Amino acid sequence: LDVINKRPVLLAQASVRPNLSALPKGYEDAEFTSLIPLIAIIKEGLIIRYRIKANATKRPKSGPMEGKRIALGADDTKLWWTERALDAGLLLVDEPTLVSDTLIGALPEKNRLTLRPWQIDGVASIADDTKLTATLQAGIGRGRAYGCGMLSVAVLRTR
Repeated sequence: LDVINKRPVLLAQASVRPNLSALPKGYEDAEFTSLIPLIAIIKEGLIIRYRIKANATKRPKSGPMEGKRIALGADDTKLWWTERALDAGLLLVDEPTLVSDTLIGALPEKNRLTLRPWQIDGVASIADDTKLTATLQAGIGRGRAYGCGMLSVAVLRTR
């Protein structure tokens, strides 16, 4: 979920074209944009601007929180993202900016679910176009069902 011009905007990514006619009344501004044109121009060396809302977590191996997922702070999230960016075929060009958020939801037959995602923005160079294409299509991490992990990119210039 994003906010554009003070209106909520729901961004969804799917491997098939969604049936927008099935949306409830009030979603009349819904539109579909294919990733195919973007994927067609992705090549190594391109400079891109990126954004991802990431639910960066870790599982402590000992202590009272052993085995439970806990949210990372800003510094640890930057390290987490630097590793994931490399796995996604990106070389970070600048220090990413982070903005924290809190998402609260529920799981069937369970307690409340709280995510503490970070919106991460920055500039990167494409180091591996195959990895980046796969990441754009699949997303990153475990919070994808809750709106996290969708990597968005825009081409800035070539090297």
